[in-house]
Amino acid sequence: MNKEKQIEVLEDLKSYVNEEWDEYEYADDIKDANVALDVAIALIKSSNVAGTLSINDKNYIVLEGQES
Repeated sequence: MNKEKQIEVLEDLKSYVNEEWDEYEYADDIKDANVALDVAIALIKSSNVAGTLSINDKNYIVLEGQES
């Protein structure tokens, strides 16, 4: 999965949490989820992660290389 898709999925998850979770019953969980998702999104955006790759049921993080 590429970096842009990862960010899209996390943003969609954040929208789902905010729209579908009962704010009275899960207020603290919603706040915690939003903080965690915001951090994850910011980390991915600012990183040199290109995406992920699955080989033989194992997942690997792929980093963008720097040109010499």
